[in-house]
Amino acid sequence: MSNPKEFDVFLCHNSVDKPAVKEIGLRLKDCGIIPWLDEWELRPGFPWLRLLGQQIAQIKSAAVFIGKEGIGPWQEWEIEAFLLKFVKRRCPVIPVILSYAPEVPELPPFLEGMGWVDFRKNDPDPMKQLIWGITGKRDDESINNQPLKEKIGKDGAPMVLIPAGEFEMGDNDFDDAKVHTVYLDAFYIDKYEV
Repeated sequence: MSNPKEFDVFLCHNSVDKPAVKEIGLRLKDCGIIPWLDEWELRPGFPWLRLLGQQIAQIKSAAVFIGKEGIGPWQEWEIEAFLLKFVKRRCPVIPVILSYAPEVPELPPFLEGMGWVDFRKNDPDPMKQLIWGITGKRDDESINNQPLKEKIGKDGAPMVLIPAGEFEMGDNDFDDAKVHTVYLDAFYIDKYEV
């Protein structure tokens, strides 16, 4: 039998928040972090509760996502299991407030005392904060000081990084808009057309 895959973080979420959590999970993968997400790792036809328990027993950290619906019923059980196992193993349990969560999200009492990652704010960068919580490495150490290629906007939509650089702009067929070089700083733009 092959060795089980090692994961860096368990993505604990309410099922209504799965699209936003999947997007964050993909961004973590882009940064070299290996997330465990039920939809990606639970093979159909096998008892999932046992596999879930195995991951909770060995995974290195947990990110507990809170959206507009709050904590889901299965999420409550997962959080309890994390807290029981992770206190002994000294693993981080990271509350993550999604961009569309209420102003003051309701957290379980044991999570209230943990440092949060808040995707409703851009400063500090929530993705960098989440990576720091998972890896223990601060100031982009875990991603080689490269800006994140994607992030989630305030509306929950994915955004992509357009790198800084020089671009040609204009058209020589028109006198008032000749081709010229412009320099733009790096910026984020919606990944999908609205």
